[in-house]
Amino acid sequence: MRLRCCAASLNRPRRLFRGTTPARSGCDSSSPVRCRRASQDRRALRLFERVVQDRERILGADHTASLNARRNRGMASAVRGQRRRARSVLTDVLADYIRMLGEAHPYTASGRSSLERLPSLHEFPP
Repeated sequence: MRLRCCAASLNRPRRLFRGTTPARSGCDSSSPVRCRRASQDRRALRLFERVVQDRERILGADHTASLNARRNRGMASAVRGQRRRARSVLTDVLADYIRMLGEAHPYTASGRSSLERLPSLHEFPP
């Protein structure tokens, strides 16, 4: 039950980043995806990194929510042009998806697809 409570709070990022204020562009600092849409790549990447840290701290590094957050951070790195870092992050996440969920799991397929699309990735997927 406690894990569900923690997982539910992760779906409401404002609780994790309480006390932050919205940016002038309409990019709320608790939402890296909104920052990506507002073309604030650097800020979005920092927020994705904070989400990864929080999820790993609360849920553990092997929880699917933590793995998904790491994948999103890798995708954000790719969009920022940090291809080497993105490849490293996405390769590690794919290995962890396989280890934790198996080859046939949809998250594993998604991680594999992200790694394959890396060379042509210029925009965060919807």
